[in-house]
Amino acid sequence: MENLFAKPLIVGASISADWAAASPGKRLSSRFTSDIRVIARGGQPGAKMLPQVRARDLEDRSIVIGFDLFFWDSARGSVEEASLQFRKMVIETKRLGIPFIVGDIPELLPGFQPGRRELNQMIRRAAAAHDHVYVVPLDELYTRILRDHSLEIGGRQYSFFDLVPDGLHIGETASEFLADLILETLRSKESASETFVG
Repeated sequence: MENLFAKPLIVGASISADWAAASPGKRLSSRFTSDIRVIARGGQPGAKMLPQVRARDLEDRSIVIGFDLFFWDSARGSVEEASLQFRKMVIETKRLGIPFIVGDIPELLPGFQPGRRELNQMIRRAAAAHDHVYVVPLDELYTRILRDHSLEIGGRQYSFFDLVPDGLHIGETASEFLADLILETLRSKESASETFVG
């Protein structure tokens, strides 16, 4: 994993931009390196952020982490531009031989995320079709917390608002937990591939 996180690129919205806590991607990457590049801005959809990632931003990177990359795209009327930019990034990361990690989209704004399901399907299809694309299952995690009314971390129960105080931005405990979830997502897909090949 050390080589994988030697030179990460983090791209996305406010969580990736360390809004209330260091992002999960930065937290995880910091365990291995200090050479972390961030292209992220609060409130911005992936359709606007991905075009800001130039070839020179990617060429020396070891992994791309788009944890909250498409959250705000889910609140827009059309997902066409987000889909186009996502396909371009999938192709470019494949060409460069680097993993692309994307978080799927939880329903944090009920009634205001008309593109959420379509974007989640897009992300999951890409992960199924491309070995280098990984999905962090944020939607599943959010659904589980709502169902169970809490999440156990380190032997302690945390409510959703303990982890996401304002309902949108994660705190320190959630960020550390989600950093581990990114690692688990990477290892889990690699293990499944090895088992299938074996």
